Amino acid sequence: MAQLSAGGTHTEEQTRDRGELLIAVFKLGKAAILLFVAIGSLSILDHTLKQTVLHQFEQLGVDPGNRRIHHLLAALGLTSPERIGMFGAGSFVYAAIFAAEGIGLLAAKRWARYFTASVTASFLALEFYAIAQHPDELKAIVIALNIAIVIYLIVRIRTQNGKSSAGAPAGS
Repeated sequence: MAQLSAGGTHTEEQTRDRGELLIAVFKLGKAAILLFVAIGSLSILDHTLKQTVLHQFEQLGVDPGNRRIHHLLAALGLTSPERIGMFGAGSFVYAAIFAAEGIGLLAAKRWARYFTASVTASFLALEFYAIAQHPDELKAIVIALNIAIVIYLIVRIRTQNGKSSAGAPAGS
């Protein structure tokens, strides 16, 4: 456990723990959002798709006849119950992955650093493709955050590996 140094400042170890805590909260936040998206998308499968979506827009005070609304639904690929089901199932899978990352980091598990760095790095190619297709400030921010997370965790892993091998006997 990290402690304050004699001068009352935070130690390097505590700063790194805070970094992992921030990453864990970020990952758990993404998991919660995706869980809500998954539940919401799967819940509309019980109704006629178009009626449900149009009713939701009416509730928000948006004209359901607006052509932009129809373009949005088509752009999201939410044009059939099968696609909505796949979207909902995919959202559940991603929510589970992000939850595992967040919970593992909160519990300060070594495997969570490796898992989070690997998974986050593996999604970068898709994120670069998405921003190349449709440039957007939010996508750029997400990519920057994810690159920072990967770099941070790699440095953390390498630092921890250096500490553990420094205390090992010469022959191991």
